[in-house]
Amino acid sequence: MQKLIRWFSQKKVLRQGPVHRVIFYYMGEEPTYLDNANVRLFQNGIVEVDHQTEQVTTHIQNVEIVWKMRGPSNKKNAADVLVGSRSLSLVKSDN
Repeated sequence: MQKLIRWFSQKKVLRQGPVHRVIFYYMGEEPTYLDNANVRLFQNGIVEVDHQTEQVTTHIQNVEIVWKMRGPSNKKNAADVLVGSRSLSLVKSDN
């Protein structure tokens, strides 16, 4: 397990932070999702999802991520809010 953790820590993180929702798509199964999780997206396409009930590691081709964006606010401690619907997903063509 330590080797696996070391392997992940050596990969470049493209983006990380809180997300509104992560939707999981696996062949032959209904889509499932986790709300209010923390995600790390690595350069090699690996996605680590940390949620209060579970931890999941998968590949970007199996998920859609809706990121939380910081909204405009005059307060010092502004809460994260969903602004628009920015998502990241990969779609494989049929060709």
